[in-house]
Amino acid sequence: MLRLAFSKSEYAMSKLRFGAVSACVLGLVFFGCGGDDGSTTSNAGGSAGKGGSGGSSAQGGSGGTVAGRDDDEDDYTTPSDCDDDDPDVNPGATEACNGIDDDCDGEIDEGFLTTYYRDADGDGYGSDDPTKRKEACTPPDGYVTVGGDCNDSAWAINPDQIEIWGNDVDEDCNG
Repeated sequence: MLRLAFSKSEYAMSKLRFGAVSACVLGLVFFGCGGDDGSTTSNAGGSAGKGGSGGSSAQGGSGGTVAGRDDDEDDYTTPSDCDDDDPDVNPGATEACNGIDDDCDGEIDEGFLTTYYRDADGDGYGSDDPTKRKEACTPPDGYVTVGGDCNDSAWAINPDQIEIWGNDVDEDCNG
């Protein structure tokens, strides 16, 4: 549903001069539709109005009232609505963990992301190597929430193991 804001007289004039308001109906002019202030300034290169040339409303002038488009009918207009094709995405939405900026604040999934560590040996501990970490809402396959594995290619070496003294192997990853 497209919401327009112009006076009854402008609507009546639009029937006679469709080209003058068609830009407003199409949402091409965000601030030049409506508002008869008597000026003759051009807002959008439309037809002449009130003795001027190029006014965008049927009566010419500026001071329009259409503030933007609301294609998804969520009561938020562009540009504040960062996805005007999705009514669930707007500045008033609650952020969800879905890979989308639901609340239009420029951040994706803020407050939901967890650090996961690659666990190549399947012992429940992941590598502390920064290149083997992922920030995600749910654990990717092969990732765990606990790091600290000093040798992620041997399942018998992790922080939960008992150190065997004298074998030159750090089984419990304590250094």
